[in-house]
Amino acid sequence: MGLDLYTQLMEEAIKELKGETIVPDIDPEIALSIPAFIPEDYLGDINQRLIFYKKLASCPDAGSIDAVGDELVDRFGKLPPPVSNLLRVMHLKTILRRYLVTRITCRGKEILLNFHPRRNIRWIKF
Repeated sequence: MGLDLYTQLMEEAIKELKGETIVPDIDPEIALSIPAFIPEDYLGDINQRLIFYKKLASCPDAGSIDAVGDELVDRFGKLPPPVSNLLRVMHLKTILRRYLVTRITCRGKEILLNFHPRRNIRWIKF
């Protein structure tokens, strides 16, 4: 067991003993069949692309996602559609975390949401 996992488990145990609500850490899976990536012709250096993917993955809220988007525009110019889609997907991910959605899937005209077991809802189909 690593130090990070140990620390997380200890924090959860302390919150539980205090009677506080423990919000699960969720990384929602998003399957929407839209191009959402940083194209090579927009940002040619693979290391820089990886840095921006890591920055986006660590964004806790919409403001920090917007800041990464602004940095991309400042450094590389207008965002191509796949990058704009990526930023929208990251925004969606912050919303899904808030509502404990573990997966969102789009099949044709249907959208399926799967929820964490702590929610009293298993799934919703739109």
